[in-house]
Amino acid sequence: MICNICSTRNTTFFLSKDNYDLFRCDDCSLIFVDPMPSDQEIDNFYNNYHKTHQYVDKSASKVRRAKKRIKTIYKKAVNKTLLDVGCNIGAGAEAGRLLGFDSMGIDIDTKSIKIAQSLFPSTNYQSKSLNEIVNSGKRFGIVYCSEVIEHLSELNSFTQDLYEILDKNGILYITTPDIGHFSLKNNLEKIKNWDSIRPPEHLFYFSKNSIKTLLLKSGFKKVKFQFSLKPGIKLVAYK
Repeated sequence: MICNICSTRNTTFFLSKDNYDLFRCDDCSLIFVDPMPSDQEIDNFYNNYHKTHQYVDKSASKVRRAKKRIKTIYKKAVNKTLLDVGCNIGAGAEAGRLLGFDSMGIDIDTKSIKIAQSLFPSTNYQSKSLNEIVNSGKRFGIVYCSEVIEHLSELNSFTQDLYEILDKNGILYITTPDIGHFSLKNNLEKIKNWDSIRPPEHLFYFSKNSIKTLLLKSGFKKVKFQFSLKPGIKLVAYK
């Protein structure tokens, strides 16, 4: 088994859940599904994905939460542009607009984009991939990416695109579950029953060390973590 961050074979079996095996990199502590599900398995899973509609009822609270997070960095932004990557129902992009940013949300799921457009018609939403936006030449002062990276099957190209889409001295804000959080206490039974362990929805499980290693490898010059009482990573990375 090869670590997607370190490219090392220094990995060990971690646990099994729902017929998927998870392995741990002994160098950077990344935990990942191996073998990765096929594209067809992933398509089948997301064709029956029900959480987007559940999030609609929580849209106001999600905007408030995103706004609170963006407020921790927005005064340091090099300009007033914000991209919400994997925006789902559009809370991050809407929060950016409310804070005075020229704000845009993208998601490859057309259903999510239609919901976002209906919920927040004053904000710009597009059904496009991050790589499409990178190739368009458009750049942003802030990129907001909440609960996305753990879903992806390819990490390195994604984080490189996150780096490229930022203006010089731009700021990246990421959230993702934290498998190294103190509340889990490295207890295998607790981790196995943790509600974030749900392959094939989540394919990668980060600690602070593993995600910092990934972002520095992708070119970011500094990574800072914000405190989280719950087992989740909240970080700010600087280009």
